[in-house]
Amino acid sequence: ASVAMDVPREFKDKTDFYNLFSQCFGEEAMALYYGGIMQACKYCMQVQTPSDLANELNSFNSNEVEVLKGLLSNPALAQLIMASSNFRGRNKREIDEGLVKMSQSDLDDLMDGIQESKMEMMSKIGNLTCVLTQMEFLTADGDINMDAFSYETLKEVIGDTKAGSDEEFVQALATGYEDCNEVSRSWPQSTLDRHPLMKAYGRQKIFLKCMFKMEEKMCYKWQMYMGMKFFHGLDTGSVDLGLPGNKYDTAMMAGIIMYERAPKEMQFIDDFFWSRDGM
Repeated sequence: ASVAMDVPREFKDKTDFYNLFSQCFGEEAMALYYGGIMQACKYCMQVQTPSDLANELNSFNSNEVEVLKGLLSNPALAQLIMASSNFRGRNKREIDEGLVKMSQSDLDDLMDGIQESKMEMMSKIGNLTCVLTQMEFLTADGDINMDAFSYETLKEVIGDTKAGSDEEFVQALATGYEDCNEVSRSWPQSTLDRHPLMKAYGRQKIFLKCMFKMEEKMCYKWQMYMGMKFFHGLDTGSVDLGLPGNKYDTAMMAGIIMYERAPKEMQFIDDFFWSRDGM
């Protein structure tokens, strides 16, 4: 007998995202995208990352760290190295009394754990930035590569895909990328300066997070638009429903209104077949 086993939530989410974008851009495009990520990962695992440099931390004195800091173009790595050097160089001191007093051994274990956590974090970030650069999301200097998200590039890359063959979709996507870039550029520097990693990578993180949300929303709206045409014969790009936004925004809002105005019995049946919440 087979053993019943739930599918982990993270696997469901990844599969759902893949299927969503496959509907939007096509199976072939998504296979190439996935393959590109895997190839970039394989390449980046073989090149030097910040963790390789960080492994030499214990051999540096304060002067050597200062020299290394000047050579590094990565401000996050430089700050982490300096923090580690300062931490390691402090004299041992008594731990103030607390509810549970820490022994020197406990403190040493904590310091080792913090150091290991830093190394792991730098390794992950180093590999991620390498992959993002290989995928041309980032420039060689670590900045957002807006040329890769321009209307002209999008037309060349996705122009033959399902959604990409729709001129209005490409334009909406390009505008969305520009909006995300504007959000990342206008983010207050003072809030990013509170953490060395956010100071170095905060704007990239903000852009990419915005980008992924925007792409997901656009593909959902595109599918809603296509669904309206297929199931109801309604092209929101041709019929003026008096709703704001482009035809994808209109299709989404029209679908929501249709659902909300349906009889409660129909909503219940629709939820039974297509929703897993509350079952």
